[in-house]
Amino acid sequence: MQTIKIFIASSAELKEDRDQFRKFISKENDRLHKNGYYLEIVQWENFLDAISDTRLQDEYNNAICNCDIVICLFFTKVGKYTAEEFDTAYQNFKNTQRPKIWTYFKNAPVNTGSITDEINTLLTFKKKIGSIGHFFTEYTSIDNLINQYRTQLDMLLAESQFFLAGYDEMIDWDWNGKTLLRHLIAIDYETTDNLNEVNEGTADQWAPVFERNPKCWQLLAIREKELAGYWCFFPLKKDQFDKMKNGLIEDGAITFETIENPNEDGKYDGIYNIYIVMFTLKENYRKIGLRILLRSLLDRMDELNRDGMRINEICANAFSPEGESLCYHLGFTFYKNHITSGRMFITTYDKLQKNDIWNKFKKTVDGYKAAENKA
Repeated sequence: MQTIKIFIASSAELKEDRDQFRKFISKENDRLHKNGYYLEIVQWENFLDAISDTRLQDEYNNAICNCDIVICLFFTKVGKYTAEEFDTAYQNFKNTQRPKIWTYFKNAPVNTGSITDEINTLLTFKKKIGSIGHFFTEYTSIDNLINQYRTQLDMLLAESQFFLAGYDEMIDWDWNGKTLLRHLIAIDYETTDNLNEVNEGTADQWAPVFERNPKCWQLLAIREKELAGYWCFFPLKKDQFDKMKNGLIEDGAITFETIENPNEDGKYDGIYNIYIVMFTLKENYRKIGLRILLRSLLDRMDELNRDGMRINEICANAFSPEGESLCYHLGFTFYKNHITSGRMFITTYDKLQKNDIWNKFKKTVDGYKAAENKA
């Protein structure tokens, strides 16, 4: 049985909504129990008001860091403790990728005579969370809130079978670069038509590239050593990038010497042009897995750009109609046919950031139609 801990934060004015939401969670347990899930509500009312070495709020904050989900409800004000609980959850999410955070603002009639200066706390808080890229959702009634969150919860539970893995997991699994590449190349041949050693490359060729550039790839796994898909991109040297975007070279020509490798500290510093080599998922895992994998790709580009890899041009080779669809959805422009197989698409990092799909993925701290694509 997998236990999922949920913390619900709100001011006293939304106590009735909070109580009704807890009843919804309890009813969901009747449905989810048979599927192996138990939703445990972590309630501040259940904490002992006992003398301790810390504030009782500190106990709540510690509990938040151990939760899987935090739901924040707001109406006409934001209490200082609720704001602190959001800050605690958000900081812990940045450090550990948990808890997942949802914020809901109630949009309902209010007696204007009851409005006080406390409404400024609401306006200030909305601006604050907007500035950090966390976008809120409105609800009009408790039934509306429940209907919205039931969909989110089902999506979250579907995602929970997956986890993202990278270089550290590769080491923990006692894999080296060649072992990893043998698995990835097997996925490529399973998911992409018309591959051969020339346009795919070999494990011996790719292993040093992956080992030296661990930030440029991500695995989607369903359990230890079992992969559902992955993506990888690498910064190419200018002459190689120009040849690639013009469809003049194959993936089999990419080597440790043709890419811009990081410095000794493992960081990139400068302006780079990147080639998205592969974005692929096994067929059975595309419905939910694609959302997770695509979000991780966009997040990684953001991370690298902040850390010194100032991304300029981006190119991709779409080997399938699904790949072309994904490129178009992300705002890539068709550039030209590859000399042997595939179609080359290009964009820039600045354009990608303005794309609707990109921004859709940025609308929640938790972080939808495309399929596998060799891009």
